[in-house]
Amino acid sequence: MEDYHVKRHMHYSPNLTHCIETAMNERLCIEIEYESNEREVTQRVVEPIRLIFNESKRQLAAYCRLREDFRVFRLDRMAMAKIVNQPFEMKIFPEDRLEP
Repeated sequence: MEDYHVKRHMHYSPNLTHCIETAMNERLCIEIEYESNEREVTQRVVEPIRLIFNESKRQLAAYCRLREDFRVFRLDRMAMAKIVNQPFEMKIFPEDRLEP
């Protein structure tokens, strides 16, 4: 499985987007280490649904198994991401949950 570590304070690594795209194509979960607004670091297993590229942020729309809910994760807050051998059925991310 692919395993990419991203240096903190970097915008994001192209390897990270490759890892996410591979997981989406193969419908496999990703384990991420994520830093929240409050600087709390958590490890989560997520079902990647969609990469979002806008002017200021790069984000991942995903279903978070830890929170059992849809979430949007900023790529620049991911310290680690790796594909795990946990298949999932693709879900539809609610459009009203996407951040502007």
